[in-house]
Amino acid sequence: MLARTTTTGNPRKSRPKNLGKLDGILEIQRLEDQVYDTSRPDSAPGDAAVTREEFTTRWHGRRDELARLGAQVDGAKLCDEVLADFDAVTAAEDNELITLQGAAERSGYHKDHLRRLVRQGKLPVTRRGRRLLFRLGDLPRKPRIIDVQPLRAYDPIADARRVATRRNEGGSHG
Repeated sequence: MLARTTTTGNPRKSRPKNLGKLDGILEIQRLEDQVYDTSRPDSAPGDAAVTREEFTTRWHGRRDELARLGAQVDGAKLCDEVLADFDAVTAAEDNELITLQGAAERSGYHKDHLRRLVRQGKLPVTRRGRRLLFRLGDLPRKPRIIDVQPLRAYDPIADARRVATRRNEGGSHG
């Protein structure tokens, strides 16, 4: 006896009604096809309204769905989708406006230095009354020195050798 077929959203794809394995395969195909599907608001690349929480919630849900189905997906497409969502998160964070005090804390520069950069036209700012608001993406970052040699502890033996060497070589206090 032939199984009845029903059509899914795509008229080219028809499937037998009672085959669970085929359902899983079609679900995997649907997941692969929805990469950058502009009709879905949660996968639109460059969506500037994505927060960190939405990003992590979305990808935890996708991971759970793929694990439940035992899906083997195209790694490049998956990475592209994750990176597009991550770019949306960073773009949203870069557009956040913060006060002068917050800008000083985030950038590492003093408030007076930031004001000077604004006066010189080197740093864009939004004014609300007398308040200066800075976009996080525009803030300069103060470089941090990483390769600093730590001061050596005093070594009395090495110091005694240096003094002895100066005396033996005809130092001025000998």
